[in-house]
Amino acid sequence: MPGQIHLETDSSVKPVILPPGKVLIGLKSKLKIELQRLEKIGVIEKVTEPSEWVFSLVSEMKSKGKLRIFIDPKPFNKEL
Repeated sequence: MPGQIHLETDSSVKPVILPPGKVLIGLKSKLKIELQRLEKIGVIEKVTEPSEWVFSLVSEMKSKGKLRIFIDPKPFNKEL
């Protein structure tokens, strides 16, 4: 799904910085490889400066052995 979208937000909602999600030791190397792959194909990008909004990353193994990664954007949904 190439391209960008623009979301209108409520500026009265304060940004949230959530703590990092816990990653099982057995998933760390798979997670690193998957994040590098997603960065390489342009799905995500590395952030080199502070961000107002930080969400916890969640990772888990799917039933067929693939890694599933996602964030929990509940605090951000209040701003939309």
